Amino acid sequence: MMHARKPLYGSEIHASPHSARRAVALVLSCSVGVAVAAALFTGSDVRSAVVPIESVVMVLGSLCIGYAVLLSWLRQADRPRVWRSLAVWAALWFLASLGSFMATAANVVGVPFRRLSTADLAELLHSTALGQWGVVALVCPIVLCGIALDSARGGSGWHPAIVGTIAAVGLVSGPVSGHMSLGDAGWVIVSVHVIAAALWMGTLVAAATILRDVDSWSRVLPRYSRLAFWCVVAVGVSGLGGTVVRWDTSDPSRN
Repeated sequence: MMHARKPLYGSEIHASPHSARRAVALVLSCSVGVAVAAALFTGSDVRSAVVPIESVVMVLGSLCIGYAVLLSWLRQADRPRVWRSLAVWAALWFLASLGSFMATAANVVGVPFRRLSTADLAELLHSTALGQWGVVALVCPIVLCGIALDSARGGSGWHPAIVGTIAAVGLVSGPVSGHMSLGDAGWVIVSVHVIAAALWMGTLVAAATILRDVDSWSRVLPRYSRLAFWCVVAVGVSGLGGTVVRWDTSDPSRN
């Protein structure tokens, strides 16, 4: 009986990394659903829904950028897992972006989320940069999901740089639309800040959901360490630059 238990015990240890990755994915996906639903359907002040949903959008977009980085770092045999994960998280990113767009539209129009009409959405899209950039934020995750599904099924296998560029455009579309008042320098600084933070956080979280063995981690971690260093530098410099630009544009005596 003692010998009969040993294989079962060993198999449980071997399965633990897979269980950990599933737990990470489950926690992230459940958090996305709960945050978006709670933000949209609780409370009467629609402004309170915008911030939490936008936070979810940023996390999911950062995760997709992280998968794009991993596509260029991992072996060819490991890439199908990355493509499948990217398809799932890009789809969730689209849903969160849709929730963010609807909440933002309700906030701009000044009505509760449930009373938002098609005419309100059309007016937002036609007359505001916020609405037009919102469409970009919706299209990019859809494109990413389609690319990932095609590649996971043995399609053309898109270059990681293209995947990363699409993810970056979708990710910065929200922050850029909210910082148009800072001028050309302002939105460039904001874009650098957002992308650097996404590379820093998203790559590590994506690796935690994908990597299965010590060999994969040993391949990724040295590269991530170098990437993280420059991301920290870019986040710090762009943050300082954004503060300077904001102060300059808000000071009437300098205009």
